[in-house]
Amino acid sequence: MNIKCLFIVLFALSLQSCSNKQVYENIQYNKKLECQRLQQPQYEDCMEQIGPSYEVYKAEKDKLNSN
Repeated sequence: MNIKCLFIVLFALSLQSCSNKQVYENIQYNKKLECQRLQQPQYEDCMEQIGPSYEVYKAEKDKLNSN
């Protein structure tokens, strides 16, 4: 039981250590993988919907939050 609790605590801590950038980039990566499964016309549409890089996203978010 102690090992299981230790694993849960370590897992929770590892989740907290992920930065927002890492989470955002992992989501973007997974979306790109989903797009790669599609044929050409749908692939292009899918890739266009993925969104900006984290830096562009953060700048837009910070601009909205400052208003």
